[in-house]
Amino acid sequence: MVTAAHCLPEIPTDTVHLLLGYESGRLERHIRTPATSYRIMKGRDIAALCGLEGDPDGFRLTDAPLTPGTRVEVQGYGAPRAHALQKTACSVQSMSGETLMRLDCPLPSGTSGAPVTLEGSRDVVGVVSASSAAGSLAYRLTADMTGRLCR
Repeated sequence: MVTAAHCLPEIPTDTVHLLLGYESGRLERHIRTPATSYRIMKGRDIAALCGLEGDPDGFRLTDAPLTPGTRVEVQGYGAPRAHALQKTACSVQSMSGETLMRLDCPLPSGTSGAPVTLEGSRDVVGVVSASSAAGSLAYRLTADMTGRLCR
C-alpha cells in the first residue's frame, strides 16, 4: 500500500488508521498499524506501508507504459466531500524522466496520497503529490517499488 509521504504523521509512536473501502461513514476494513510501519522513499513524496499481506485494498502496482495522452483516474477523498470517494478522469500531460507525471486535471484539496490508476482499472501507476488550478503532479510508481522500500 502506497501514499504520499507528506500525508503521514511524524509521530513515530502514533497509530495510523487505514479505512479501506470507506464511503460516507461505512467501510469494508479497518487496519491499525504503527506509523513506523511506513518506509519513505528518499527524495520523493512516496511512502509504502510494509508488513501487509497481499493487496488489502484491491489495487495493484503496474509497470504499464505511460505517455502523454494516457487516460488515468484519480480516486480520493478531497474537499468539500471528504466522506465520499471521488473519481476524476485525467490525462497524462507529460513525464519528467520516469519519476514525475503531470496530469491535466486539478484535484480537490486533500487528494494527496490518492492512487492514480489506468482508466477503468485498479492498476496503479502513480500517487498524487500536489494539485493546483493548472493541473496535478503525481509520482510514478512501479510494480517492484513497495518491495524495494520494505526490504
